[in-house]
Amino acid sequence: MIAALIVGALVLSDEPSCADCHPAIVASYAKHGMARALAPMTPEFAKAFSGQELEDHASGMSFGLLEREGRLTLIEHGPGPAEFGPHRLERAVVAMVGAGLMDRSFVLEHVDRLFFAPVEWATGHGLVLAPHQELQPSSRLGFALARDCLDCHTDPAPIDAFPRHLALGVEWNGIGCSGCHGDASEHIASGGRRGTITDLGALPPLRQHDVCARCHLQGDARIDLAPPGSAPFAPGDSLFQRRATLVTAAPDDEFGFVSQSERLALSRCFVATDGALTCTTCHDPHESSFGRGFARSDAACASCHATDRLPRTPDHAADAQGSCTQCHMRKSAPHDLRHVAITDHWIRTRPPAPAELTTLRVHTAGEGPLTRFRWLQATPTDPAVDEGAIAMAEVHLHRMRAAAARFDGLRERVDGSALARWSAYHFYRGRAYEAVARADDAIAAYRTAIQLEPDTVEARVNLGLLLALRGDPEALTVLDRASRIAPAAESPWQNKAVAAATKKDLAGYETALAEALARNPDLAPLWIESARVALGRRQLDVAHRAATRAVALQPRLEGAWTLLGQTLFFAGDKTRARAAFEEALRQDPKDADAARGMQLTAK
Repeated sequence: MIAALIVGALVLSDEPSCADCHPAIVASYAKHGMARALAPMTPEFAKAFSGQELEDHASGMSFGLLEREGRLTLIEHGPGPAEFGPHRLERAVVAMVGAGLMDRSFVLEHVDRLFFAPVEWATGHGLVLAPHQELQPSSRLGFALARDCLDCHTDPAPIDAFPRHLALGVEWNGIGCSGCHGDASEHIASGGRRGTITDLGALPPLRQHDVCARCHLQGDARIDLAPPGSAPFAPGDSLFQRRATLVTAAPDDEFGFVSQSERLALSRCFVATDGALTCTTCHDPHESSFGRGFARSDAACASCHATDRLPRTPDHAADAQGSCTQCHMRKSAPHDLRHVAITDHWIRTRPPAPAELTTLRVHTAGEGPLTRFRWLQATPTDPAVDEGAIAMAEVHLHRMRAAAARFDGLRERVDGSALARWSAYHFYRGRAYEAVARADDAIAAYRTAIQLEPDTVEARVNLGLLLALRGDPEALTVLDRASRIAPAAESPWQNKAVAAATKKDLAGYETALAEALARNPDLAPLWIESARVALGRRQLDVAHRAATRAVALQPRLEGAWTLLGQTLFFAGDKTRARAAFEEALRQDPKDADAARGMQLTAK
């Protein structure tokens, strides 16, 4: 049933005008993986996925899918102390990321925010752990699905907001015609007049590559170089004047799932043709390549490597049955996704044998050096900007000491460079300095970022926290502005709570906690704080409700069971209090407060 749904053709509801003049192309493209790169969770899919279940031993949770009245729900459940019953949380599954030909991720929507589900569907394997859940078992239902994650799966891009996973402006459809041909409104209004839409075949080869590389060059980090408010990338633009993509400086046999452009650029065939070997040389962009055979790619190879001039070796014998790509482009497991094997686009005379995935990892470079990607070194750049982009990528990869050192080395080169006018550069610089406990340098960097871009919420939130920790009254001014710019965000209010705590302003602290939880009621640590405040005021019912909410959201949150036990003990329920303290000690035998609670309940 699921396989039938996955391979079925979908209708491009956003492209009826294109279909009026190009019905055959639109019908063919509707079966393409790009057209189905993002899709709503339909009742048909909900019924097909319903009943699937998977246990995650690392987190201690099980995840199941259940259809109700045409809607799919993800259910997280796990054991709990007998006195409190089993753990259970539910989240709505609203969409799917990926065409489903190899893998499909599920999108959860909760409290007006989007999240990746901890499980996904792998063709031939069924329900499997999502990579983020395998790498970070504690992420569970809270792994944010940011706008950046959807840019390559839909057009137009969702609204850029803060926090970046707000469920705003997302249309659950895949890549349409405009994704590769640009805005077609003038073309349609003119009745299809030539020159009113981008013809990819008429672009120079490297500009053709840019269109594909927008999504098929993931790298280890992408740094946006376009100023805030810039028009989105359009076919024909130079991608790498708008974006710095950082890749491993020492490519080897391991590659990521979305590395096609990066790996192709390593090929001698690509270099020797000055990039004229484009993606469309081998792939028809309007037809799925799955099940199409190798005739088109073999013909492309033969255009330069005539079969009558190939070495007369057993591999190239006249009766050989294999295709060129089967021998010279190995199919192997990427390092960042299990249960799939994809074609490595680094074309080599004798590529290594296919590899099995052992250790899952996100970044190709690992701990190794990064470099800025270019086509044939053909994109002119400022060396300082290259170095700055690498420093920002180091932050993205959480290499904070290396990033701080690199930023230090750039200090004298910033003046006169684009870096001086680049708010994001100074924000990343602040993050690196903050991480290595250089608060003065971080504050100065955040101030520069705000001066260049007054409405940058991230810099205001971070600056406000550093000022709050110092007891600086300016913290509230900075954070007030952040909360006005991003009224749905909880982080300005979380940091206002810190500012109130440093001033011993209990009323202000309670207000800030309440405002943060009103915006995002899934913040278990804040429920713990609310419970502590209420317990201190002997508001036992309020404290108990807050502690219960924290335990329900994060059963393994440090201190949660201990605090719940305390609220129950003061309410006179020693039996359940003791059970809560026992669970706290089971999770952390060194919890002194829980041990003390056990002694009190024994009296």
